[in-house]
Amino acid sequence: MAKLKETGTEIHVRSIFLQGLLLMQQDNRPRYFDQWSEVLNHYDNFLKDSNANNLEVCLNYPFQFEEIDKIIIGVDNFDQFVQIINSIQLTKETIPEEFVSEDLDLINPRQWKC
Repeated sequence: MAKLKETGTEIHVRSIFLQGLLLMQQDNRPRYFDQWSEVLNHYDNFLKDSNANNLEVCLNYPFQFEEIDKIIIGVDNFDQFVQIINSIQLTKETIPEEFVSEDLDLINPRQWKC
């Protein structure tokens, strides 16, 4: 991202909730995602151990990267919009490496086969 910023590129991120996957409770996730249970369990344990809210963690994670200019999110209704706005803390919370994934089959929803 640093190289892109050096060229004057504006960086936008989207799907910060992974199409809602990161907002789901463990028992509600489709079985398709069982193949990533290790990384998702680390995520769930982080939320539980740090008493963190999954919505707040997802919203605030991109703020760790000063190169990111805009965050694009989708909502289903006005209540979701208000909840999202109220959850933005603008903290630069460090996300543990244990649940950072570069597996495109997980982090790119277009590749999901469910």
